[in-house]
Amino acid sequence: MLKLLHKLFPKIHDDEHLLVVVKPAGVDVGGGSARSALGLIEILAELRGFDETLEPVNRLSRHESGILLLAKNPAVVTELRSKLRLMKVTQE
Repeated sequence: MLKLLHKLFPKIHDDEHLLVVVKPAGVDVGGGSARSALGLIEILAELRGFDETLEPVNRLSRHESGILLLAKNPAVVTELRSKLRLMKVTQE
């Protein structure tokens, strides 16, 4: 099942704080909309089999493809959103 997950949503980075994946166009980030009961976050959580909460740091609409940052705790969400807003994100 994880092989299918990696093909559908290629993982770029995964550590104790952050999961970074490629989101294809046509997929909602979060479920619960009129269009979709399941979104990328719910699919990833189910397929990964971990008891974790994934919170999007950046926004991508259903029609956009791109890199999606998913924080694994609220402190990381706050910190990264602030850095993105101030354009202070650097690569290590």
